[in-house]
Amino acid sequence: MLVHVLLTLLTLVGCALLLVLRLYWLEVSERNHLIDYAGQLLLFDEVRISHEKEFDNFLRASKATNWQELHYRAGFAIARMANRLAAGDPKNPASSSVLGFPAAAWQR
Repeated sequence: MLVHVLLTLLTLVGCALLLVLRLYWLEVSERNHLIDYAGQLLLFDEVRISHEKEFDNFLRASKATNWQELHYRAGFAIARMANRLAAGDPKNPASSSVLGFPAAAWQR
């Protein structure tokens, strides 16, 4: 009986540890995507202009009822744009900000 309880407890601790590690990895990935996204916006005018228009369209189409809701939704929209730029165009792997920003920064 004691062995069964210990194995169950060990399994729960292991699952909790895996969950924490997965959440940490997601947070680090999102942070890196946002850094690469900011770098792309600072280095490449065509990216900045395109995303500025997209974000402006998002703001105009938003159904937010107050500034706090708009701020919350805008944060998610920016994160989505950063993740999309990080993924890049499947037909052009060099378009990923994860690869593009460090390479462009290194060349300068």
